[in-house]
This record gives sequence, structure tokens and C-alpha cells, in this order.
Amino acid sequence: ISADAQNRLFKAFTQADGSTTRRYGGTGLGLAISQQLAQRMGGEIGVKSTPGQGSLFWFTAQFVRVGAAPQLQGREAFGACTMVLALPYRATRRGATLALEAAGVEVAEIGEVENLLKQLQGIKGVAGRKLFILVDENWCVLLQGTGLLEALVASGAQTGVLAPFNREALRETEMRLGITRLVTMPLHAPLLLDWAAGVVAAPSQLATRVGRGELLGEPAGLRLLVAEDNGVNQTVIRHQIAEAGHLLVVLAQNGTEVLAALEQGEFDAVLMDCQMPELDGYETTREIRRREGGQRRVWIVAMTANTMEGDREKCLSAGMDDYVSKPLKEKELREVLARVPVRMAAIPARSLRDSPSSLPLAGHAVDPVALARLRELGGEEGAALLSSLAEQFIQSGGDLVLRLEEAVNQGDLSAAARAAHTLGGSAANFGAYTLVKACAETELAAQTRHGAAVADAAQGIPREFDLVKVALLEATMHP
Repeated sequence: ISADAQNRLFKAFTQADGSTTRRYGGTGLGLAISQQLAQRMGGEIGVKSTPGQGSLFWFTAQFVRVGAAPQLQGREAFGACTMVLALPYRATRRGATLALEAAGVEVAEIGEVENLLKQLQGIKGVAGRKLFILVDENWCVLLQGTGLLEALVASGAQTGVLAPFNREALRETEMRLGITRLVTMPLHAPLLLDWAAGVVAAPSQLATRVGRGELLGEPAGLRLLVAEDNGVNQTVIRHQIAEAGHLLVVLAQNGTEVLAALEQGEFDAVLMDCQMPELDGYETTREIRRREGGQRRVWIVAMTANTMEGDREKCLSAGMDDYVSKPLKEKELREVLARVPVRMAAIPARSLRDSPSSLPLAGHAVDPVALARLRELGGEEGAALLSSLAEQFIQSGGDLVLRLEEAVNQGDLSAAARAAHTLGGSAANFGAYTLVKACAETELAAQTRHGAAVADAAQGIPREFDLVKVALLEATMHP
């Protein structure tokens, strides 16, 4: 890398080779973000390079020297506990195993998915010992229909699932397996020791089977089933529901999971995303009403980023009772939930004509007011919540941009519409109105089957997404 190019490397949207025929792709943001990360850790980043020979990139960081591990306080002896870690991540397993064994817990590791069923079959409950089983979320599907986990639960075992940090609730399929504990990554051994010691988890870490009792510490309010497949939106909604004093009992990823959850338990209302994979909100609502046979029992609130003329009527005709536009605003969500009737039987459908309308447009990459609202949502942990949401959006949004570009290049208009819809829905939470507008135009063009218009509308999305990404990084660095 030439000396001149080295001086530009750490600037946003800059490539060492800026020509249109360059060999490597990318947006020119990687090193700029890396520099910010190094600086946030009290260090710096740099490069030494000789053209034709090679390059050495380096960084420094400052860390606190850790003393002796603190002694565990207030926990019972763990000599009578066995914990099975069925996880594909070797480093995660080994780190947890060392900490657990140091506390006296007997640990069994299952590291290969091919051995999962065979090794679980060999696990036997031992009288006088407590058995705990933690399974990776991606392996749960292999356990469905085998009866293995259910049999272990029946014999007294406690089961949990390890999921990404943005998961907020157990899935219906996991609860059917008898899983009652949600553990999110990164995996911390003290959480596992709390579990083994019988320490009650926070609502985001502990769930009961639907219809089999109540969560400990359940607030006085509505029991809600939320259907939302977007990770960023899930996190925001969970905080908004908690702030409003209600309980998110089940978080469903699609319409199929909604229907299964309604068979298992009772809910005061369903917050139904209209655009979901497998079975969308409209089809799911029609099926719910068909199963109810004309006897209205569950109140359904539509959640949609679409604010075109006729969308409210479409929700109403599908059998929904109320409507709220996305991104959800806490005040509007409270008003919608306040309208949920105490009794569900024989309630006529409400008119949706007076529901909130479209979003305002702004010229900035993100709206400071929207960011402030997200910080307020997290209370004392507001900055951490915004940082977590931004990180989640940057990761998932980047994948969606690539998926959108691929769909446009292949002429897959349905896939393009889905990617644009999901990206726009996430971006709206941050007030990224220019990006939201571009996504909405792309989705509309794709839905109306105008291929050329889709390509034109989607053309500016990658760069606009990069601008939003930089703005979010700046906002989280300097709140």
C-alpha cells in the first residue's frame, strides 16, 4: 500500500484502490469502524506497509488487570449437580466447563450435532442429583418428535436454550420440548451457577409453559402474544411492553407459531406483524377467526410499516380489531393496549380509520429525537440499549442490503420486497427516514412487479445504509 493511500485508509468510505475496476469490493468502512473501536478501548490503530512486499496492521487497547476470582457467595454446594452443555462452540463450552467444575458442578459436554441424540439417550437421572441441560437453539429442531428432552424433564431435569443476545423470549417449539430457561449469549458461567443454585431469573431469562401458571414477578397488566420476526423490532417492543406494565408471554416468529401458541394458552391480545415468513399476519388472523367460529375471543392489533391508502381496510377485513403503525411509539402503543377489552367474547371489529398515519421525512441519516426515545426506553441502561440495538441493526441490516442486491440482480421481486420491508422496518426505529423512504419505494415497486423501478429505487440503499451505520456509531460513541 503506497504511503499516500495509507494516509486515507482510516477515513470512512475510502478504499486504497478507488478505481471503478478495483479487484476488491466493500464500502470502505471497515478500517474506520476498527479505528473507532480501538479508540473506545483506549488505544489506537495503524499500518506499516511496503508496496510489493506486504502490510502489517496493528492496534493497541487498555484493559483492567483482573485479580483473583471472587468467591461465590450465597450459593449452595454444587456437588450434587450435573450440567449437560450441548453446544457447538468449543471455546464457549470449555470456558463454562472450567468455571462450573471449579464450583463443584459435574459437567458433560456434547460438541457434535451428530452425537446429540445418542448422548442424550445415555443420560440418566441419578437419585439425589440435580440435572440441568443447556441446548443450542439451532439443535432444538433435531429434538422435536424424539421425546428425549420431554422424558428427561419428566424425570426431574431442568432444561434451557442458548440463543443470540437479541432473543427476548422462548419460542413455542422450545416450550413444547419442556424448555423453561432462556440463556443469551455471550454465555456467563455465573448465570449457570445461579440456575443450578435455584436463583430465580429475570423475566427475560425465565419463562413458564404457556397456560401452565404465571411468571414470577409478573406485572399487573395484559398477557400479550407478539408476532414479530425482526430482531431489532423485537427488542424495542419488549422494552415498550414492559414500560407500559404489561407482560410479553410469547414472542412468535411467524404465523404458524402464533396459531400453535394460541392452542396452548390464553392471551389478552395479539400484536400481529402483517409481513412475516411462512404465514403472514393477514392469513394468520383469518385462520384464527375461522377457528373461533364467529365467537370473538382474542383481540388482534395489526402492526405494519405500510401506511398506504387501503392498508387499514385490509387489516379490518382480515378480522383485526385495531391498528398501530411501525416503528411503534410508546405513547401510541399504550393507547392501543388501553383499548383492549377486559372481556373478549362477542366484541365487534373496530374501525381503523383514525389510526396513526405515515412517518415524517427528515434530511438526516438518523433522527436525534428517535434515538433519544430509544435511550429513554432503557431507563438507566438507555445508552446500553441504544448501543445494543445499533449493533444489532448494523449486523442484520448489512445482511439485508446484500440480500436485496442479490434479489434485484436475479430479478426475484418477492425476495426484494421482503428484504426492503424488513430493512425499512428496522431503520424506522432510529428515525432513518431517508433509508425508510427508499426501502418503501423499493418494496412498492417490487409488489407492483416493476423490475426496472425496483433497480432504480434500490440503487441508493447501500450508501444510505452506510450513512445510517456511521451516524449510529457516532451516536453510540458520543451519546
